[in-house]
Amino acid sequence: MLSEAFHRLYCPTSMVTHLCICSDNYIAMPLNERGNIAVWNTKALSQKPSILTGHHKTVSALALSHQPTCHFLCSCSSDNIILWNLMQNGGQPTKGKVLHSHMEPPIYCSFGSNNSEIAVSFPTGIWVFDLKKNSWTRSVEGTCFTEFVFVKRDVLLGVEKNFLKTWHLESKEIEIKVSVFTDFSTALCVHKRNSIVIIGTACGHLNIYDRKYSLIRSIQIWKLLAQQIKCDSSGDGTFHDVKSDSFPIYSLQVFSYESFSNPDINIYEIHENLNFENLELLSTKESFDNPVLSSLQLTVDGEYMSCTSSKGLIDIFKVKKKHLQIFRSITAHKEKINEAKWSHSKQLLITAGSDKMAKIWDLEKQSPLLTIGVENDNLTTAKEKHKFVFEDAVQQVQFYYLDNFILAAAGNQLHLFEYAINVQKSGIKSYLNTSSLKLIKKIPLETKRITSLAAMNQFFSNILFGVNNIFKIN
Repeated sequence: MLSEAFHRLYCPTSMVTHLCICSDNYIAMPLNERGNIAVWNTKALSQKPSILTGHHKTVSALALSHQPTCHFLCSCSSDNIILWNLMQNGGQPTKGKVLHSHMEPPIYCSFGSNNSEIAVSFPTGIWVFDLKKNSWTRSVEGTCFTEFVFVKRDVLLGVEKNFLKTWHLESKEIEIKVSVFTDFSTALCVHKRNSIVIIGTACGHLNIYDRKYSLIRSIQIWKLLAQQIKCDSSGDGTFHDVKSDSFPIYSLQVFSYESFSNPDINIYEIHENLNFENLELLSTKESFDNPVLSSLQLTVDGEYMSCTSSKGLIDIFKVKKKHLQIFRSITAHKEKINEAKWSHSKQLLITAGSDKMAKIWDLEKQSPLLTIGVENDNLTTAKEKHKFVFEDAVQQVQFYYLDNFILAAAGNQLHLFEYAINVQKSGIKSYLNTSSLKLIKKIPLETKRITSLAAMNQFFSNILFGVNNIFKIN
Protein backbone atom coordinates (compact mmCIF):
# COMPACT_ATOMS: atom_id res chain seq x y z
CA MET A 1 0.00 0.00 0.00
CA LEU A 2 2.77 2.45 0.92
CA SER A 3 4.77 1.66 -2.22
CA GLU A 4 1.82 2.83 -4.33
CA ALA A 5 1.42 6.03 -2.31
CA PHE A 6 4.87 7.48 -3.11
CA HIS A 7 6.16 8.56 -6.52
CA ARG A 8 9.77 9.61 -7.02
CA LEU A 9 10.44 12.40 -9.53
CA TYR A 10 13.47 12.68 -11.78
CA CYS A 11 15.51 15.74 -10.77
CA PRO A 12 18.29 16.91 -13.17
CA THR A 13 20.47 18.30 -10.37
CA SER A 14 20.62 18.60 -6.60
CA MET A 15 18.28 21.04 -4.87
CA VAL A 16 19.66 24.01 -2.94
CA THR A 17 16.47 24.89 -1.00
CA HIS A 18 13.57 22.99 0.53
CA LEU A 19 11.04 25.11 -1.38
CA CYS A 20 8.48 23.03 -3.30
CA ILE A 21 4.92 23.81 -4.41
CA CYS A 22 2.26 21.71 -6.11
CA SER A 23 -1.23 21.92 -7.57
CA ASP A 24 -3.55 19.56 -9.42
CA ASN A 25 -1.55 20.17 -12.59
CA TYR A 26 2.02 21.17 -11.71
CA ILE A 27 4.90 20.63 -9.27
CA ALA A 28 7.61 23.31 -9.13
CA MET A 29 10.85 23.80 -7.18
CA PRO A 30 14.11 25.77 -7.46
CA LEU A 31 17.11 23.78 -8.67
CA ASN A 32 20.30 25.73 -8.05
CA GLU A 33 21.78 29.01 -6.83
CA ARG A 34 21.58 30.51 -10.33
CA GLY A 35 17.79 30.70 -10.02
CA ASN A 36 16.73 27.89 -12.36
CA ILE A 37 13.30 26.34 -11.67
CA ALA A 38 12.09 22.81 -12.48
CA VAL A 39 8.38 22.32 -13.33
CA TRP A 40 6.73 18.90 -13.68
CA ASN A 41 3.34 18.26 -15.27
CA THR A 42 1.40 15.95 -12.92
CA LYS A 43 -0.15 14.20 -15.92
CA ALA A 44 3.33 13.16 -17.14
CA LEU A 45 5.44 12.67 -14.01
CA SER A 46 7.70 10.15 -15.71
CA GLN A 47 8.92 12.80 -18.18
CA LYS A 48 11.74 15.26 -17.54
CA PRO A 49 10.70 18.61 -16.07
CA SER A 50 10.65 21.94 -17.87
CA ILE A 51 13.56 24.21 -16.81
CA LEU A 52 12.77 27.91 -16.38
CA THR A 53 15.70 30.35 -16.57
CA GLY A 54 15.33 34.05 -15.73
CA HIS A 55 16.63 34.58 -12.21
CA HIS A 56 20.29 35.14 -11.34
CA LYS A 57 19.91 34.51 -7.59
CA THR A 58 18.32 31.77 -5.52
CA VAL A 59 14.53 31.64 -5.79
CA SER A 60 13.02 32.06 -2.31
CA ALA A 61 9.26 31.98 -3.06
CA LEU A 62 6.98 30.27 -5.59
CA ALA A 63 3.20 30.31 -6.20
CA LEU A 64 0.87 28.60 -8.70
CA SER A 65 -2.39 30.20 -9.85
CA HIS A 66 -5.81 28.71 -9.06
CA GLN A 67 -8.56 27.18 -11.21
CA PRO A 68 -9.67 27.79 -13.90
CA THR A 69 -6.55 29.65 -15.13
CA CYS A 70 -4.18 27.34 -13.28
CA HIS A 71 -1.21 27.53 -15.65
CA PHE A 72 0.59 30.61 -14.25
CA LEU A 73 3.62 30.52 -11.95
CA CYS A 74 5.05 33.40 -9.92
CA SER A 75 8.70 33.09 -8.87
CA CYS A 76 10.47 35.50 -6.52
CA SER A 77 14.11 36.20 -5.71
CA SER A 78 16.02 39.28 -4.60
CA ASP A 79 16.76 40.17 -8.24
CA ASN A 80 13.35 39.66 -9.93
CA ILE A 81 9.68 38.76 -9.45
CA ILE A 82 8.65 36.91 -12.63
CA LEU A 83 5.25 35.71 -13.90
CA TRP A 84 5.41 32.59 -16.10
CA ASN A 85 2.82 31.14 -18.50
CA LEU A 86 3.45 27.38 -18.20
CA MET A 87 1.43 26.65 -21.39
CA GLN A 88 3.66 28.83 -23.52
CA ASN A 89 5.71 27.10 -26.25
CA GLY A 90 3.97 23.77 -25.77
CA GLY A 91 4.64 23.61 -22.04
CA GLN A 92 8.27 24.71 -22.39
CA PRO A 93 8.21 28.49 -21.64
CA THR A 94 11.36 30.34 -22.69
CA LYS A 95 10.81 33.65 -20.86
CA GLY A 96 8.48 35.23 -18.33
CA LYS A 97 7.18 38.70 -17.52
CA VAL A 98 9.27 40.61 -14.94
CA LEU A 99 6.94 42.37 -12.46
CA HIS A 100 9.57 43.94 -10.18
CA SER A 101 13.36 43.99 -9.80
CA HIS A 102 16.02 44.56 -7.14
CA MET A 103 14.47 44.21 -3.67
CA GLU A 104 15.06 42.50 -0.33
CA PRO A 105 14.67 38.69 -0.43
CA PRO A 106 10.96 37.71 -0.60
CA ILE A 107 9.73 35.17 1.97
CA TYR A 108 6.43 33.94 0.50
CA CYS A 109 4.00 34.69 -2.32
CA SER A 110 0.43 33.73 -3.23
CA PHE A 111 -2.11 34.40 -5.99
CA GLY A 112 -5.40 36.09 -5.13
CA SER A 113 -8.65 34.13 -5.23
CA ASN A 114 -9.41 35.27 -8.82
CA ASN A 115 -5.73 35.28 -9.96
CA SER A 116 -5.81 39.04 -10.60
CA GLU A 117 -3.43 39.83 -7.74
CA ILE A 118 -0.19 38.46 -6.32
CA ALA A 119 0.75 39.05 -2.68
CA VAL A 120 4.44 38.90 -1.75
CA SER A 121 5.76 38.75 1.80
CA PHE A 122 9.01 40.51 2.77
CA PRO A 123 10.79 40.75 6.15
CA THR A 124 9.20 44.20 6.65
CA GLY A 125 5.65 43.45 5.49
CA ILE A 126 3.43 42.21 2.69
CA TRP A 127 2.76 43.92 -0.66
CA VAL A 128 0.02 43.20 -3.21
CA PHE A 129 0.66 43.51 -6.97
CA ASP A 130 -2.38 44.12 -9.21
CA LEU A 131 -1.82 42.30 -12.52
CA LYS A 132 -4.49 44.38 -14.31
CA LYS A 133 -3.04 47.72 -13.19
CA ASN A 134 0.54 46.40 -13.42
CA SER A 135 1.51 48.08 -10.15
CA TRP A 136 1.74 47.60 -6.37
CA THR A 137 -1.60 48.72 -4.95
CA ARG A 138 -1.86 47.65 -1.29
CA SER A 139 0.40 46.74 1.61
CA VAL A 140 0.47 45.67 5.28
CA GLU A 141 3.70 46.85 6.87
CA GLY A 142 5.51 46.03 10.09
CA THR A 143 4.71 42.30 10.19
CA CYS A 144 6.51 39.26 8.79
CA PHE A 145 4.22 36.57 7.38
CA THR A 146 5.80 33.15 6.81
CA GLU A 147 2.83 31.48 5.02
CA PHE A 148 -0.51 32.87 3.87
CA VAL A 149 -3.41 32.41 1.42
CA PHE A 150 -6.28 34.57 0.19
CA VAL A 151 -9.55 33.43 1.78
CA LYS A 152 -11.43 36.41 0.29
CA ARG A 153 -10.42 39.17 -2.09
CA ASP A 154 -9.35 41.50 0.73
CA VAL A 155 -8.63 38.96 3.47
CA LEU A 156 -5.45 36.94 3.99
CA LEU A 157 -5.15 33.95 6.32
CA GLY A 158 -1.65 33.05 7.43
CA VAL A 159 0.85 32.15 10.12
CA GLU A 160 3.02 34.58 12.05
CA LYS A 161 5.13 33.54 15.07
CA ASN A 162 3.09 30.36 15.62
CA PHE A 163 -0.24 32.19 15.51
CA LEU A 164 -2.88 31.65 12.82
CA LYS A 165 -4.22 35.10 11.87
CA THR A 166 -6.39 36.92 9.36
CA TRP A 167 -5.32 40.20 7.78
CA HIS A 168 -7.84 42.63 6.28
CA LEU A 169 -6.02 44.49 3.54
CA GLU A 170 -8.44 47.42 3.32
CA SER A 171 -8.90 48.13 7.04
CA LYS A 172 -5.45 46.71 7.87
CA GLU A 173 -6.92 44.97 10.92
CA ILE A 174 -5.27 41.78 12.24
CA GLU A 175 -7.31 39.16 14.05
CA ILE A 176 -5.80 36.15 15.83
CA LYS A 177 -7.74 32.95 15.20
CA VAL A 178 -5.77 30.31 17.11
CA SER A 179 -2.38 29.69 18.65
CA VAL A 180 -0.43 26.95 16.88
CA PHE A 181 0.90 25.15 19.95
CA THR A 182 2.96 22.67 17.95
CA ASP A 183 6.44 23.03 16.51
CA PHE A 184 7.45 25.60 13.86
CA SER A 185 4.97 25.76 10.95
CA THR A 186 6.44 25.34 7.46
CA ALA A 187 3.41 24.95 5.12
CA LEU A 188 -0.20 26.12 4.93
CA CYS A 189 -3.15 24.97 2.84
CA VAL A 190 -6.84 25.99 2.87
CA HIS A 191 -9.45 23.65 1.38
CA LYS A 192 -12.42 25.96 0.88
CA ARG A 193 -14.91 23.31 -0.25
CA ASN A 194 -14.69 21.52 3.10
CA SER A 195 -13.76 24.61 5.16
CA ILE A 196 -10.57 23.16 6.61
CA VAL A 197 -7.14 24.65 7.25
CA ILE A 198 -4.07 22.38 7.16
CA ILE A 199 -0.70 23.34 8.65
CA GLY A 200 2.49 21.37 8.07
CA THR A 201 5.27 21.58 10.64
CA ALA A 202 9.04 21.24 10.78
CA CYS A 203 8.68 17.94 12.67
CA GLY A 204 6.57 16.20 10.03
CA HIS A 205 3.11 16.75 11.53
CA LEU A 206 -0.08 17.70 9.71
CA ASN A 207 -2.47 19.71 11.92
CA ILE A 208 -6.01 20.03 10.55
CA TYR A 209 -8.41 22.75 11.76
CA ASP A 210 -12.15 23.13 11.11
CA ARG A 211 -14.01 26.30 10.09
CA LYS A 212 -13.94 27.53 13.71
CA TYR A 213 -10.16 27.04 13.77
CA SER A 214 -10.40 24.18 16.27
CA LEU A 215 -7.85 21.38 15.91
CA ILE A 216 -9.66 18.22 14.71
CA ARG A 217 -6.79 15.99 13.62
CA SER A 218 -3.01 15.72 13.93
CA ILE A 219 -1.29 13.24 11.60
CA GLN A 220 2.35 12.20 11.99
CA ILE A 221 3.41 12.07 8.34
CA TRP A 222 7.06 11.55 9.29
CA LYS A 223 6.26 8.09 10.69
CA LEU A 224 4.70 7.02 7.38
CA LEU A 225 7.81 8.17 5.50
CA ALA A 226 10.07 6.50 8.05
CA GLN A 227 8.19 3.24 7.54
CA GLN A 228 8.69 3.57 3.78
CA ILE A 229 12.45 4.07 4.25
CA LYS A 230 12.67 0.98 6.44
CA CYS A 231 10.79 -1.04 3.82
CA ASP A 232 13.11 0.16 1.05
CA SER A 233 16.28 -0.66 3.01
CA SER A 234 15.13 -3.83 4.79
CA GLY A 235 17.26 -6.06 2.56
CA ASP A 236 20.59 -4.17 2.57
CA GLY A 237 21.15 -4.19 6.33
CA THR A 238 21.49 -0.39 6.50
CA PHE A 239 20.62 1.25 9.83
CA HIS A 240 18.55 4.43 9.65
CA ASP A 241 18.18 6.62 12.74
CA VAL A 242 14.89 8.21 11.73
CA LYS A 243 13.62 11.19 13.77
CA SER A 244 10.63 13.46 13.39
CA ASP A 245 12.73 16.48 12.42
CA SER A 246 14.15 14.47 9.49
CA PHE A 247 10.92 15.03 7.53
CA PRO A 248 9.70 18.64 7.72
CA ILE A 249 6.67 19.38 5.51
CA TYR A 250 7.43 22.12 3.00
CA SER A 251 4.41 21.96 0.68
CA LEU A 252 0.73 21.02 0.98
CA GLN A 253 -1.99 20.44 -1.59
CA VAL A 254 -5.35 18.72 -1.07
CA PHE A 255 -6.22 16.63 -4.13
CA SER A 256 -9.25 14.84 -2.64
CA TYR A 257 -10.88 14.99 0.74
CA GLU A 258 -13.71 13.22 2.55
CA SER A 259 -15.41 14.55 5.65
CA PHE A 260 -14.03 13.28 8.93
CA SER A 261 -17.63 12.86 10.13
CA ASN A 262 -18.32 10.17 7.51
CA PRO A 263 -19.37 7.11 9.58
CA ASP A 264 -18.11 4.72 6.91
CA ILE A 265 -14.48 5.82 7.40
CA ASN A 266 -12.38 3.95 9.93
CA ILE A 267 -10.24 6.73 11.39
CA TYR A 268 -7.59 4.29 12.56
CA GLU A 269 -6.73 3.38 8.97
CA ILE A 270 -4.76 6.60 8.52
CA HIS A 271 -2.81 6.23 11.76
CA GLU A 272 0.35 4.23 12.19
CA ASN A 273 0.16 0.91 14.04
CA LEU A 274 0.07 1.63 17.76
CA ASN A 275 2.77 -0.07 19.79
CA PHE A 276 0.88 -1.44 22.77
CA GLU A 277 4.07 -3.03 24.10
CA ASN A 278 4.70 0.34 25.73
CA LEU A 279 1.79 -0.32 28.06
CA GLU A 280 3.77 -3.11 29.73
CA LEU A 281 6.25 -0.51 30.97
CA LEU A 282 3.67 0.86 33.37
CA SER A 283 3.85 -2.29 35.52
CA THR A 284 7.62 -1.93 35.88
CA LYS A 285 7.33 1.48 37.54
CA GLU A 286 6.83 0.56 41.17
CA SER A 287 6.38 4.00 42.74
CA PHE A 288 6.30 7.71 41.92
CA ASP A 289 7.09 10.78 43.97
CA ASN A 290 3.37 11.50 44.27
CA PRO A 291 1.70 10.21 47.47
CA VAL A 292 -1.31 8.24 46.16
CA LEU A 293 -2.09 7.72 42.48
CA SER A 294 -5.62 8.72 41.53
CA SER A 295 -5.63 8.64 37.72
CA LEU A 296 -3.52 7.24 34.86
CA GLN A 297 -4.09 8.24 31.23
CA LEU A 298 -2.22 7.68 27.92
CA THR A 299 -2.48 9.69 24.72
CA VAL A 300 -4.05 7.97 21.70
CA ASP A 301 -0.64 7.18 20.18
CA GLY A 302 0.90 6.10 23.50
CA GLU A 303 3.59 8.81 23.39
CA TYR A 304 2.68 10.61 26.64
CA MET A 305 1.24 9.49 29.96
CA SER A 306 -0.31 11.56 32.74
CA CYS A 307 -0.23 10.41 36.35
CA THR A 308 -2.28 12.32 38.96
CA SER A 309 -2.32 12.10 42.74
CA SER A 310 -4.51 12.68 45.77
CA LYS A 311 -2.45 15.78 46.58
CA GLY A 312 -3.35 17.66 43.38
CA LEU A 313 -0.12 16.93 41.47
CA ILE A 314 0.32 15.85 37.84
CA ASP A 315 3.38 14.05 36.48
CA ILE A 316 3.60 13.88 32.68
CA PHE A 317 5.87 11.16 31.27
CA LYS A 318 7.23 10.54 27.81
CA VAL A 319 6.93 6.82 27.03
CA LYS A 320 10.21 5.49 25.65
CA LYS A 321 10.93 1.97 24.38
CA LYS A 322 12.51 0.75 27.60
CA HIS A 323 11.72 3.40 30.21
CA LEU A 324 9.51 6.31 31.23
CA GLN A 325 11.05 9.77 31.06
CA ILE A 326 9.59 12.53 33.24
CA PHE A 327 8.49 15.39 30.96
CA ARG A 328 7.14 17.85 33.54
CA SER A 329 5.32 18.11 36.88
CA ILE A 330 2.46 20.51 37.62
CA THR A 331 0.64 21.46 40.82
CA ALA A 332 -2.85 21.47 39.31
CA HIS A 333 -5.39 21.43 42.16
CA LYS A 334 -5.45 22.18 45.88
CA GLU A 335 -7.26 18.90 46.59
CA LYS A 336 -7.42 15.42 45.06
CA ILE A 337 -7.44 15.10 41.26
CA ASN A 338 -10.27 12.72 40.38
CA GLU A 339 -9.74 12.51 36.62
CA ALA A 340 -7.35 13.56 33.86
CA LYS A 341 -8.04 13.07 30.15
CA TRP A 342 -6.03 13.94 27.03
CA SER A 343 -7.49 15.72 24.05
CA HIS A 344 -7.63 13.89 20.72
CA SER A 345 -4.88 16.21 19.46
CA LYS A 346 -2.76 15.18 22.53
CA GLN A 347 -1.80 18.86 22.93
CA LEU A 348 -4.18 19.51 25.83
CA LEU A 349 -4.93 17.78 29.14
CA ILE A 350 -8.07 18.39 31.20
CA THR A 351 -8.25 17.63 34.94
CA ALA A 352 -11.13 17.36 37.42
CA GLY A 353 -10.60 18.02 41.12
CA SER A 354 -12.36 17.72 44.45
CA ASP A 355 -11.89 21.49 44.79
CA LYS A 356 -14.95 21.91 42.48
CA MET A 357 -12.85 22.90 39.49
CA ALA A 358 -11.85 21.54 36.09
CA LYS A 359 -8.78 22.89 34.28
CA ILE A 360 -7.31 22.66 30.77
CA TRP A 361 -3.52 22.44 30.52
CA ASP A 362 -0.96 22.81 27.75
CA LEU A 363 2.19 20.68 27.78
CA GLU A 364 4.44 23.73 27.71
CA LYS A 365 2.84 25.96 30.37
CA GLN A 366 2.64 25.82 34.16
CA SER A 367 -0.63 27.76 34.41
CA PRO A 368 -3.97 26.46 33.04
CA LEU A 369 -5.28 27.73 29.72
CA LEU A 370 -8.86 27.60 31.01
CA THR A 371 -10.36 27.11 34.48
CA ILE A 372 -13.97 25.97 34.97
CA GLY A 373 -15.22 26.84 38.47
CA VAL A 374 -13.77 29.08 41.21
CA GLU A 375 -11.37 28.61 44.09
CA ASN A 376 -14.11 28.56 46.74
CA ASP A 377 -17.77 29.34 47.31
CA ASN A 378 -17.08 32.88 48.60
CA LEU A 379 -17.66 34.92 45.46
CA THR A 380 -16.71 38.45 46.41
CA THR A 381 -15.97 40.48 43.29
CA ALA A 382 -18.43 41.18 40.50
CA LYS A 383 -16.17 39.36 38.06
CA GLU A 384 -16.21 36.18 40.16
CA LYS A 385 -19.99 36.25 40.49
CA HIS A 386 -20.32 35.81 36.73
CA LYS A 387 -18.10 32.71 36.67
CA PHE A 388 -19.55 29.22 36.46
CA VAL A 389 -19.66 27.35 39.77
CA PHE A 390 -19.87 23.58 40.22
CA GLU A 391 -22.21 22.60 43.06
CA ASP A 392 -20.12 19.57 43.97
CA ALA A 393 -16.66 18.05 43.46
CA VAL A 394 -15.92 17.32 39.80
CA GLN A 395 -15.59 13.54 39.58
CA GLN A 396 -15.40 12.99 35.81
CA VAL A 397 -14.32 15.21 32.91
CA GLN A 398 -13.25 14.70 29.29
CA PHE A 399 -13.01 16.29 25.85
CA TYR A 400 -15.91 15.39 23.56
CA TYR A 401 -16.86 15.43 19.86
CA LEU A 402 -13.30 15.67 18.51
CA ASP A 403 -12.28 18.21 21.19
CA ASN A 404 -15.12 20.61 20.31
CA PHE A 405 -16.85 20.28 23.69
CA ILE A 406 -16.16 19.39 27.33
CA LEU A 407 -18.20 16.91 29.38
CA ALA A 408 -18.05 17.16 33.18
CA ALA A 409 -19.87 15.27 35.94
CA ALA A 410 -20.25 16.85 39.39
CA GLY A 411 -22.57 15.28 41.96
CA ASN A 412 -25.68 14.10 40.11
CA GLN A 413 -25.39 16.63 37.29
CA LEU A 414 -23.89 16.25 33.83
CA HIS A 415 -22.52 19.42 32.21
CA LEU A 416 -21.81 20.12 28.53
CA PHE A 417 -19.55 23.11 27.78
CA GLU A 418 -18.45 24.82 24.58
CA TYR A 419 -15.01 26.41 24.83
CA ALA A 420 -12.36 28.26 22.84
CA ILE A 421 -8.66 28.43 23.69
CA ASN A 422 -7.12 31.75 22.70
CA VAL A 423 -3.70 32.81 23.94
CA GLN A 424 -2.26 35.99 22.37
CA LYS A 425 1.30 37.20 22.63
CA SER A 426 1.18 40.64 24.27
CA GLY A 427 4.88 41.35 24.72
CA ILE A 428 8.29 39.80 25.18
CA LYS A 429 7.77 36.46 26.95
CA SER A 430 4.24 37.51 27.98
CA TYR A 431 0.87 36.21 26.79
CA LEU A 432 -2.73 37.41 27.07
CA ASN A 433 -5.21 34.59 27.73
CA THR A 434 -8.67 35.39 26.37
CA SER A 435 -10.03 31.84 26.34
CA SER A 436 -13.81 31.56 26.65
CA LEU A 437 -16.36 29.10 28.05
CA LYS A 438 -20.11 28.64 27.60
CA LEU A 439 -22.42 26.20 29.40
CA ILE A 440 -24.56 24.52 26.72
CA LYS A 441 -26.58 22.16 28.88
CA LYS A 442 -26.87 20.87 32.45
CA ILE A 443 -28.64 17.52 32.95
CA PRO A 444 -29.62 16.34 36.47
CA LEU A 445 -29.90 12.56 36.92
CA GLU A 446 -32.02 10.61 39.40
CA THR A 447 -29.10 9.68 41.60
CA LYS A 448 -26.86 11.16 44.27
CA ARG A 449 -23.61 10.90 42.34
CA ILE A 450 -22.35 10.08 38.85
CA THR A 451 -19.46 7.66 39.37
CA SER A 452 -18.26 7.12 35.79
CA LEU A 453 -18.56 8.83 32.43
CA ALA A 454 -17.56 7.70 28.92
CA ALA A 455 -18.01 9.21 25.46
CA MET A 456 -16.18 8.76 22.16
CA ASN A 457 -13.84 11.63 21.26
CA GLN A 458 -11.91 10.04 18.36
CA PHE A 459 -14.76 10.77 15.93
CA PHE A 460 -18.15 12.49 15.90
CA SER A 461 -20.53 10.47 18.08
CA ASN A 462 -23.61 11.44 20.11
CA ILE A 463 -23.50 8.36 22.38
CA LEU A 464 -22.70 8.94 26.05
CA PHE A 465 -22.51 6.40 28.90
CA GLY A 466 -22.87 7.33 32.54
CA VAL A 467 -22.79 5.13 35.65
CA ASN A 468 -24.19 6.27 39.03
CA ASN A 469 -24.21 5.04 42.59
CA ILE A 470 -27.61 3.28 42.29
CA PHE A 471 -26.20 0.75 39.80
CA LYS A 472 -27.78 2.20 36.68
CA ILE A 473 -26.22 2.80 33.27
CA ASN A 474 -27.67 5.75 31.38
